[in-house]
Amino acid sequence: EENKPLRVLMVDDMVTAGVYWGKHFQKQNINFLFESKPEQAYRSAVEMQPDIILLDLYMPDIDGIDLAKIFREHPRLLDVPILFMSTEENDRRRMNAKIQGGDDFLNKTIAIDDLLKMVRYRALRYRQSMAEKRSDSLTGLLNHNAIKDLVEAEIDRANRQNQPLSVVLIDIDHFKNVNDTYGHQAGDIVIRKLSNLLNTRLRRYDGVGRYGGEEFMITLPNTDEQTAAHLINRLRVQFGQSAIRTENGSNMFCTFSAGIASFPRFLDLTSLIEAADQHLYVAKANGRNRVVCSEEALGASPAKPD
Repeated sequence: EENKPLRVLMVDDMVTAGVYWGKHFQKQNINFLFESKPEQAYRSAVEMQPDIILLDLYMPDIDGIDLAKIFREHPRLLDVPILFMSTEENDRRRMNAKIQGGDDFLNKTIAIDDLLKMVRYRALRYRQSMAEKRSDSLTGLLNHNAIKDLVEAEIDRANRQNQPLSVVLIDIDHFKNVNDTYGHQAGDIVIRKLSNLLNTRLRRYDGVGRYGGEEFMITLPNTDEQTAAHLINRLRVQFGQSAIRTENGSNMFCTFSAGIASFPRFLDLTSLIEAADQHLYVAKANGRNRVVCSEEALGASPAKPD
């Protein structure tokens, strides 16, 4: 995420401002989006999820302060830094703008280099803060809330682009026995082993998160249910055949069960997760170490090398 180009949204009723600033931002390899209409600006902000918003204070259709308040009502925009830009010189008015939802106030006459430095500083600090909030401390994967947010965003994308989307719930089999037999540190090793497998074997644009305890959630964009099932089944076999070395030097083998549900058969976040969870329950009830979707079950008894 840190290496991805920064995403900047500018909102100003003066189209010439977007042309002027856009040239300079794009030269710096910054993804720059300009909107002059407040309604479209809000939709773009939710979809783009910018690292920073540059917002004109005075616009004919809506006050910049009011638009900032609207931005803050959406959970995806709650913490995004908003920098007001205006020629306003009244200190009380500028202070009120920051109190009402902005993070800073910049004069429109600011030098180009100074604005670029401010944007980079604020945007990178925001990214770092969000990464800490969204990361699971044990695995480095997305945490529970972050992976759910990603699934919801991918549902929106799949709906707009008329593409399939699969959601997977994975649970490590007999995990309590691992903790009871080898200790909780060994349990952590198993969780990290699986998280590393998922993180390295899935595509760059797939989403992986630790949903809780020994349970993981995966989102597979543009992937139908059958394709997802075969992909996860290959990972199941690989995980089951990989020896995991504990701190005392002994080897153990673990397996996982998985349930899959897909859009558009299930249309929203709640129904997708509930269906995936139901299929995971079926996988567990039918012997574990298998992948279950609405069409079929893949897998068999625990796969260990001879």
